[in-house]
Amino acid sequence: MTFETVPEELRSRVLSATTASVQMVTPLGGLAAGSLVDSVGLSSTLLAVGGVYLLATLCPVIFPAWRQMDRIGSPRARAEGSLPQRSGAKRV
Repeated sequence: MTFETVPEELRSRVLSATTASVQMVTPLGGLAAGSLVDSVGLSSTLLAVGGVYLLATLCPVIFPAWRQMDRIGSPRARAEGSLPQRSGAKRV
């Protein structure tokens, strides 16, 4: 989706900034998990993190914006309605 939505001349900057942000925040997950285990215990932490993962995996089902990723064409053309929608056939 990033390659379709970001203009080509800005693509390297956007992807670099996204990668740098994710790698900068990654160590904070271990610190947060350790602090959560220390305060509420291992089993409660595992349940909480499992619940967050479950919600994250259900986002495509809950939010209709995710369904637009299967449509063909640029986002601008899809918004204008000038391109036909893809049929319900599944990709292999």
